[in-house]
Amino acid sequence: MSAEEPTTEHRLRVYVADTDLGGVAHHSCWLRWYEQGRSEWLRERGLAPAACIAEGAAFVVVSAELSWRRPLRLDDEVLVATRLAEAGPASAVFDQQMRRGGESCGTAVIKVACVDAATLRPRRLPAALQRP
Repeated sequence: MSAEEPTTEHRLRVYVADTDLGGVAHHSCWLRWYEQGRSEWLRERGLAPAACIAEGAAFVVVSAELSWRRPLRLDDEVLVATRLAEAGPASAVFDQQMRRGGESCGTAVIKVACVDAATLRPRRLPAALQRP
């Protein structure tokens, strides 16, 4: 993760419901945690998900590339770091990293499209996400 764009950090904990029988976080939970990280990134910029939808904008994931480096286990405290990597007229790419302590446990590159909440047709990104 570079320092070009501000990074938002969201803290969470691995609970029993997140784990398999061995106490290891199930891979499907990571998508939810990355979603939470992006939601907090947006919220810090005045784009809380409910407010976006009320204004007619919604974000849908169009691609997700995840890599796992270290397992997360029951009761681990984890930090989801999120930054905007690129923004187009109607889409954005987020770089995300899952950290436990100072250790990188996994990464994600998630592309979202901005759509009209009623029609689900593409629309321009909100001004707070647009880049010159």
